Amino acid sequence: MREIVHIQVGRCGNQIGTKFWEVISNEHGIDPTGIYYGDSDLQLERINVHFNEAVGGKYVPRAVLVDLESGIMDSVRSSQFGQLFRPDNFIFGQSSASNNWARGFLTDGPEIIDSIMDVVRKESESCDCLQGFQLTHALGGGTGSGMQISFSVFPSLKVSKTVVEPYNAMLSSEPIIEHGDAAYCIDNEALYDICSRTLKIKTPTYGDLNHLVSATMSGVTACLRFPGQLNADLRKLAVNMVPFPRLHFFMPAFAPLASRGSQQYRALTVPDITRQMFDAKNAMVACDPRYGRYLTVAALFRGRVSMREIDEKMFDIQNKNSSHFVEWIPNNVKTAVCNIPPRGLQMSGTVIANTTAIHMLFRRISQLFSALLRRKAFLHWYTGEGLDEMELIQAESNMLDLMAEYQQYQDISIEDMPHLQPIELIWAYVKHYLVDKFKLGRSTQKLREDTLHGLYDDADKHAGVTAELCNKIINHCHSIMKRYIVEDSYLSGTIQKLTVTASSTFQSDILSDTSLELDGFIGEMEDDYQEQGQMEQEREQ
Repeated sequence: MREIVHIQVGRCGNQIGTKFWEVISNEHGIDPTGIYYGDSDLQLERINVHFNEAVGGKYVPRAVLVDLESGIMDSVRSSQFGQLFRPDNFIFGQSSASNNWARGFLTDGPEIIDSIMDVVRKESESCDCLQGFQLTHALGGGTGSGMQISFSVFPSLKVSKTVVEPYNAMLSSEPIIEHGDAAYCIDNEALYDICSRTLKIKTPTYGDLNHLVSATMSGVTACLRFPGQLNADLRKLAVNMVPFPRLHFFMPAFAPLASRGSQQYRALTVPDITRQMFDAKNAMVACDPRYGRYLTVAALFRGRVSMREIDEKMFDIQNKNSSHFVEWIPNNVKTAVCNIPPRGLQMSGTVIANTTAIHMLFRRISQLFSALLRRKAFLHWYTGEGLDEMELIQAESNMLDLMAEYQQYQDISIEDMPHLQPIELIWAYVKHYLVDKFKLGRSTQKLREDTLHGLYDDADKHAGVTAELCNKIINHCHSIMKRYIVEDSYLSGTIQKLTVTASSTFQSDILSDTSLELDGFIGEMEDDYQEQGQMEQEREQ
């Protein structure tokens, strides 16, 4: 089983994390004491992804709870599902970070980092096959931001009046940009607008906001927790959703959203769910996708729904809004169905969108940050903890670069792509076809670095896409992959056959719609490979 260790940090991270565990415990049929009471085998089939089965059939979350003060830990322990968590996994300090990133990162955080690493190590060692870490935290506080840990909640003046939140958000965004694999952006401003406008709540509380976040997290992780094919683990999710390494910030959206008074007057249908999923009013980030372009999209439907009807509606959305999807990434919309709906709903839909419109969120944070830094307002609270002013300037520069990258990929067309960065473009194809399809035990980032290192020796980074360059890329990837899988001669031969086909395909037209042909060819070879493996197992028996 491919397990995930969940880490929740700070007040916000622990509040939404605890709500998340409450929601998925109900979905998997786990009561507040950890005992299973459900009635479906599907609830238990992949329960070990997030839960560890302990003595007496009790299911314990693979969760680590962290904060610099004990108050939020006491609240979690006294909550309805407080008994669910392992007592040793509560880690806290003796003082608050006081909404100061520098204090959480440089002063108080290091005092408990050894305890955190020890508990995380123990949780990791209890896994059979750890696939990654899931983190919940807020960027605007001191602990959740300063400990460099990425579901990331971005601050908003509509919800909090903490004046130094732009400093904290900017400083904590940098490690997510550089070291994160996937970041689900949750914007407090969008949550507040959904509660007040859509759900008709006059004075939204943090509990209302956390309910929205937990519903979204449940939908996003459903493909990891229940049987399915699309994005069934974190690696597949990253391969499908991240075309370029730094552009890994996702905008989630959830449907249906309706006020409590109007729910009983509405019948949920696939067209309604699909329309809401792509509506800016249902997005968890306060930016309109119509002012950007979708790089990649994953849509997950839950409940008893018709796959044919879903495919038709998704096809309609892509046709009617074709200008909102980049044309240089073929088949960039993936769809999946989970038969188990959320509690209290007949069906639901969740969208994970990698859209260039998310640069609007970063621009909002950047403008607030610049207004403070220009006047050096409240800066002494950070420099007093040992932070250098240059670190703030560097963090701002990194975010501006990220915004420029999103804007760059939003504006270009197919005609512009050959003159942009062909090696990066072809790498997206190579990663999808040659890495994802053959589950290599090598990290895609390492493979990418080795590939580009070899290519830059022979080709100009900004050269046009030519047949010769494509051949170099394919051949170099093949030589690297052979080195990583020499022990499996059959798979090596399979990739060699694929290389021949891929080379001719890329030479003819790298941007032509040949993905179906390649997918069919790869599918046939994967079937051959599985049959070969079964035959070898039978011979061994």
